[in-house]
Amino acid sequence: MSTVAVEALWREYLRAYAESRIKGELQRRWGADPNVVQGRIQFAYPPTFQPGYVGTHFVESRSRILFIGYNPGEGKLQSSQEEDKTLTKQLHAFAEGQLSFTQLSAFQGSHLVKWAIYREKGIFSETGETRIALLPTALRPSVHSVALLNLFPFKTAGNKKPLPGYGDSSTSLKVHMWECLVRPTIEALAPSFIVRYPESDSYLPRLEQLKSKPRIVRVWHPSDRNLSTQRERLAKSWLPLAAEISPNQ
Repeated sequence: MSTVAVEALWREYLRAYAESRIKGELQRRWGADPNVVQGRIQFAYPPTFQPGYVGTHFVESRSRILFIGYNPGEGKLQSSQEEDKTLTKQLHAFAEGQLSFTQLSAFQGSHLVKWAIYREKGIFSETGETRIALLPTALRPSVHSVALLNLFPFKTAGNKKPLPGYGDSSTSLKVHMWECLVRPTIEALAPSFIVRYPESDSYLPRLEQLKSKPRIVRVWHPSDRNLSTQRERLAKSWLPLAAEISPNQ
């Protein structure tokens, strides 16, 4: 397990897709990709490109849980936009070597506990449970001991799924991100558990082929919509994760 390889890889991609040049780089490299042609990538709410998050205590964590989402959220709330302005600056500083990987992780950990998808839902030890308790108190990991990745690390317009494109990693942006960024990051981190949402069902064969052989657990996305419309089913879907990470297993 190594964060050194992840640090180098993320810096490379953050430089290539820096906010100041991302439109030009996508047009130059991926001008025929449907995500670019059809305006599927959202530039209005930076940072558009986000490689992920690795908690400062992930490496020494007993569980080493990695959460996989599909794409970064648009973040239309004013509060989210203000926080993302700071995140944009932090990602730029990291890309340029002005911020260490540990410093970036520390900032991101304090940043993402404010996200609506986690707040007061009983997932992390720092996020409260007044709305629902998806994990028992004793089993909740610290936000600083987990990692988060997106299968498509670009914000999308309307939070729509990215389009697949055509061919292999040389012609499809979606395939390229899995093959050249996401999968290498997962293999370098060697998580014990991958927690994924139904939107990633099509990626299950790829996840099962990972050399690090993590245990893969499918849960429902802790969105406000799922909480309000499918509360009981949402809670039930997280029970297998609680069983997996229990120290009695």
